[in-house]
Order: sequence, then C-alpha cells, then structure tokens
Amino acid sequence: MEKRFLRKAIVLTGFGCNSNCVFCLQDTREPSFFPSERIVKEIVSKRMEGANWLVLTGGEASIHEDFLNFVALAKKLGYERIQTVSNGRMFSSRRFTRKAAAAGLTETTISFHGPTAEKHDALTRTPGSFDEASRGAINCRDSGIKLSFNTAVSSLNVLDLRDIVKYIHEGLGFVGFDYDIIGTAPSGRAWKHRFLPRHEDVRKGLRGAFEYAEKHGIVVWVTRTPIQDFPPGYEYHKEPWEVITHDTLAMWPIIWRKERVCDPLRCEYCEAAPFCEHIKELLSRMDGKLSYVTGKPVPEKLDAVVETSSRFLVPEVGDAPLVEKYGFKPSMRVVFDGISHTLEAAVEKMQAAKDAGVEAELEFHVDRRSLKFLDELKEFKPVFSPANPYPYVKYSFDNSNRIHDTTGALMSLGEMKLRGKWRNMPLCIEKGEEKEYWINLDDFSPGMKVNPRSFVNRLVADVRVYPWDCRSCSMKHRCPGFFGDYVKLFGFDEVAPF
Repeated sequence: MEKRFLRKAIVLTGFGCNSNCVFCLQDTREPSFFPSERIVKEIVSKRMEGANWLVLTGGEASIHEDFLNFVALAKKLGYERIQTVSNGRMFSSRRFTRKAAAAGLTETTISFHGPTAEKHDALTRTPGSFDEASRGAINCRDSGIKLSFNTAVSSLNVLDLRDIVKYIHEGLGFVGFDYDIIGTAPSGRAWKHRFLPRHEDVRKGLRGAFEYAEKHGIVVWVTRTPIQDFPPGYEYHKEPWEVITHDTLAMWPIIWRKERVCDPLRCEYCEAAPFCEHIKELLSRMDGKLSYVTGKPVPEKLDAVVETSSRFLVPEVGDAPLVEKYGFKPSMRVVFDGISHTLEAAVEKMQAAKDAGVEAELEFHVDRRSLKFLDELKEFKPVFSPANPYPYVKYSFDNSNRIHDTTGALMSLGEMKLRGKWRNMPLCIEKGEEKEYWINLDDFSPGMKVNPRSFVNRLVADVRVYPWDCRSCSMKHRCPGFFGDYVKLFGFDEVAPF
C-alpha cells in the first residue's frame, strides 16, 4: 500500500488487443490504437497537472508499438509509479520484460480469468494465454517489477475466484499481493451474451476469495459490484464511492433524464443504479414540490428555484430573512452525533433558532458516544437517525480484509429502546419518515446549470440501496432504504434485525 498520497492518471492507449475475451467490455469499439502523439500529449499533460502515478491501459497497452517509449517518457517526466494493466502475454518474453523494467515500468497488473489453462484459455479464446500470463508474472517478478492481479467476473467464472487467487498464491508463489475483483459490467460482450452471474453466486464467489485472502495476507479490492452482492462482514478495499462516482459522471447524459433509457436488467448489475434512481425521482419531483431547498442562499439562484419547494433548509439563522424575502419558509436541521458536533454547538444553534422564531429540528445520530448526551438534548424532542458508521471506522490492510470498529459506534439499534420519531430508517423496519428529495444551491452555477461533479459528490454520502427483495415493494418509492456505506460494511443480513 502507498505510504503517501499518489495522484493517479489513467491513459488509454486504444482498444487493440492480442486476446479475444468472450466477456470483453470493448466489443462495440474499434480494435485499434490511438496515435502515439495523442498518447504522449496526454501523458505530458497529466504530469503537468500534478499526477505522479501513471496507468497505461487499453485494450492491451503492452502491444502498442511505442509502449516502451511511453514508459521511458513517463520516467523522464518524473512519474514515481508507472503501471500497466495487461493480459500478461507480452511479458512472457524475458527480453521484453527486461526492456520494460529498464525503461521504468514499476508495476504490472496481470489478469487471470480462470484457475486453470483450460478455463482461462476458454474465456480469453486464446490458446496458451494462461501459460503466457503465468510466465509473464514470473518474469516481471524476476525483473523487479511489482505484481498485482485482477479477474473480470462473469457467470462463467464467478465461483472460481477462490481457486484463482489460490493459484496465484500457491501455484505461482506470490505473497502479500493485491487482487482486484472487477464486477460484471452490463456492457460489451458480457451484456451481449448475458453472462450475468446470479447474485447468490456472486456472494458465494466473493466470500470464498475473501476468506482465502484473509488467511494469507492478500488484499482484495472489489470494483463495480453492486453492494447487494457483498457477503455480510466485508467491505470494498477502495475509496468507498470512487468507482461509482466515476461511472455516474461518465453516464451523466443518460442519468440526467426523466425517462428510463437503460434495460432494467442492466440497471440491476450497474453500480451507479442507486444514484440514477435517486436523480430520476428528483427530476420528477422538481416538476412538483421538493422536500426542501438547501445550500448557501444567493439571490440570483433563489429566484430560479422558488417554485420547486416552499421550504428552505438554511445553514445559519442569519440566512432566514433572505429566503423569507423570496417566499420560502426557513427552517434548520441541527445534527448531533457526539463526535464531530459538540453538545454546546448543538444547543447554541437550537437556541438561536428558537430566539429567531425559525423552525428547527435536532437530528440525533445514534451511537455510543452520542447516547451519553441524550438527556441533555431531550428538551428539543430530537428525531433519531442510525449513525452512518463509515466516518467512525478505519481500514486495516495488515493481514485482514475486515473493517475494524474503533469507537464502538456500530451497534444494534434494537437494544436502544429509544422512543420518538426516526429518520433514515426503512419503512418496513421502523415507522419513520419517508424519503426526502432536495436540491442544494451550491451544486448550481448562477445560470442554474447543474455541476455534475459537485452534485454527485454531495449526493454520495446520502445514497441509499435496497436488498434485491425490495425491488417489487409497493413502498419502495417512498422508503429511505439503507445507507449504502452501512450495507457495504456489514451486509443486508446484519442490517435486518433493527
């Protein structure tokens, strides 16, 4: 793992490849490379923007005629980490591998899609590719190039994940490596041929890989896999919403439309689906009335959103007169969790709202620290909310792929026996408030153009997901669902007993 922050730049060399994988994501793209001038320009510009970690990918970047030149250029420009994602076949040549190392390649991620030559070669539709990838991994190790590995999951290999990581560890002799499991993307040939695995098989496959990795000090990363498919007790070894945010921004023209564009089955296997669902519901509500508008009130923006809601959630009491001027009813929501917000600050805000005649609500995040102050805040009749545990835990990468609770913030809410109104609780578990929809003025430019990155990054902390069984529930459109981070960490099986 990196001991300090590195800024990654991913440079695509094109879609040319020397394999023919049956599940390839690039099925609809021209299998050729981009001009070298274009790739060089991007490598240089990314470095000028501050990137110090370069990832060359494709297609199969290693077969580009100028691949070694790209690596050498990156080294000359000062990239500290130079990586390529590869099928490993070119690295089966010791000569090529030594040249790559000499040019400055520091890491190669090699793909294994099956635990045996028979299975791997069938999926790549390239005889001998398994043996070449295996030799390539060994050659990289012998040449001082760091190795990591990945597997693209489909219905054809989802139950082989444990055996694949076992082959890399025991068959090839690698220890302490990173292993990236890439979820089934509903695109390319995987979608065309419907190689979509059953959700129960994904859980079973992931569990097998996780358990083996945990015993042998292997770090497993999982990307583009719906949270619902994670077995209880495991989490992403990834910045929690990094890939989802990236995918959502890439799909922005499709997502920011009222009508459904995608096949429902595609949505089921898409990690961005919770965002998409929320945004489409938000768009439909914007024609009527939203729960509220929030953000820093600015006159030119207030005038543009005055028809979307009658309520404005102001950050400070001093903002109330301005929003009232534009026809909004001001209100405040003060959050208390016993950790990031002090008791004194919560009381002060609630009292200031009362003195100014502004409606205010205290949202009490339930965790073991906050409960110590409950008696002192009862006078404000707080609305309870389950603590989203993500801010209060740490990742441990030392011989463990499990999350470790460091503050006692995670608990069974059923033990609390708290009386009062609940927020952010599924309607079938606790009678609470229904889902809210709002817009934040800070996500808009003065011309009321949505800033996608600002919008998605703000929404990410509040994204909710549902178990697969909830898809047909008649209350789903009104239900808050579950905090995505909570489910990501602990699985639906452990959320249900609230």
